[in-house]
Amino acid sequence: MISDYEAERRQSPGAGFIRRYVDALLALDTESGDRVSQRIGLRPHSEGILGMREFAVAIPLKTLADQLSARALSRVDLHRDIHGFTLLDAPRAILSLDASRFVEVYGWSTQRALIFSNVKYGRSPMVAIRAHPLKPAAVVFAAPGRVDPLAVRLSEVENIPLLSTALTAPAVLERLEEL
Repeated sequence: MISDYEAERRQSPGAGFIRRYVDALLALDTESGDRVSQRIGLRPHSEGILGMREFAVAIPLKTLADQLSARALSRVDLHRDIHGFTLLDAPRAILSLDASRFVEVYGWSTQRALIFSNVKYGRSPMVAIRAHPLKPAAVVFAAPGRVDPLAVRLSEVENIPLLSTALTAPAVLERLEEL
């Protein structure tokens, strides 16, 4: 059947089907100890990445913000589409992701929300984003402490909306699965 798709003897099943098919194959490989992934040189996600997903269709940032009961911290326009999200444990991500592995947080697209949990002030994630050439479409702090004005200012300088939600990381994942 795959050969028929490649030879155009069958109509393409679409990107959504291909994504689900590849995800299923990766899940099977994970259940069997990542033997195939290790053999072809794929590394598992960093321990700082708590969850990651690509959306089947782009969603407005406003929809994501509403789903997470998030409020804007910066004065950056929220009118942009989000194609996925990555949920990170900020301290673990900072400690486990070196420059060569930082691109892992972007999955298939930079047009995603990077959601940081275990954030006290928000300065470190925003400095890391400022220093790296790839930029997310939005940043969300999950259950932060007092957000430092420098984090807000960096989001404005980079033109990246900065939002905050009172939800914890598990609650964020649960709500995003509903999208």
